[in-house]
Amino acid sequence: MNRYFAILGVALAVVIVLVIRAERGKEWMRYQKVFIQEQRCTAGKDLKQAEGEDAKRQADAKSKSLLPGFPEMKQVYVKELDRADRCVSCHLGIDDPSCANEERPFNTHPGNFLKKHPVEKYGCTVCHGGQGIATTYDEAHGTTRDWQQPILDERYAYGYCGRCHKEPDFRAAPQLTEGKRLFREKGCAACHETKGHENIKKIGPAISLIGTKVNRDWLTEYLLSPKKYWKKTNMPDYKFKKEQAEAITAFLMTLRGETEARNGVPEEYRPSLEKGRELFADAGCLTCHEVRGLYYNGPIEAQKIGPELTLLAAKVNRDWLVSYLQD
Repeated sequence: MNRYFAILGVALAVVIVLVIRAERGKEWMRYQKVFIQEQRCTAGKDLKQAEGEDAKRQADAKSKSLLPGFPEMKQVYVKELDRADRCVSCHLGIDDPSCANEERPFNTHPGNFLKKHPVEKYGCTVCHGGQGIATTYDEAHGTTRDWQQPILDERYAYGYCGRCHKEPDFRAAPQLTEGKRLFREKGCAACHETKGHENIKKIGPAISLIGTKVNRDWLTEYLLSPKKYWKKTNMPDYKFKKEQAEAITAFLMTLRGETEARNGVPEEYRPSLEKGRELFADAGCLTCHEVRGLYYNGPIEAQKIGPELTLLAAKVNRDWLVSYLQD
């Protein structure tokens, strides 16, 4: 019996050691370790220039004072937005001018944006997108199963400015302003219902919440070639240049609801592929919608009045689709 307890004790000790090592090896911890050990930014310059043991000790202490609780999970919570961002756990020089020449994630935020939008007041994700509470690069920057709002890439860097800045000419965000101009100039509101243009009869779908519904890259490609997605679409091909399509996309993606899905799709709404296929057929979806490779077997072949769904997965966000089907 004592032998079994001894084996169990050793196994438990090994598990504890592995867990501790895994926790100490987190990405954000490694970044902070590099920031301290390689003496980045102001403190690093002081240390490299220091002469004598006392001067070096002072410079080293100054460097460590940048992260007094190292390793420390740093977080900004913006009560007004009910938003928590942990980006500053890795982006350690974001508001330090002496980090201007460092590489990511230690570099200073470009431009003068933080003067009017300090991190402690606005956080990061309200402007940049991404998952603020994540603690790994992939989950914070990319698309995961439970988070489909990746960080904005450079093509749409000014896109989220329109969430707060509603004026038609916002010079601090030239791409967004150009998107708004093209939206007006091309008469998009003549077909699509948008806030401020509700009294004009429309022939296209409402797009007031399109930023919640569709994927950003899909929207850009659709604007460049609508019939490539669906040959029967009524959407005209405006022969946009790519930078014009990206500008309009930046604007359209600001058209969102008051609240956004934050926790992904609940577990109870994750049926299997086969179950979904069965429900799609039983509900008679093919009565209204066309899907390449699937055919309606009912008694009467009705005219399709809904949009074509073959490439729907490339178009819409999963969270939006679940919400739409529920209500």
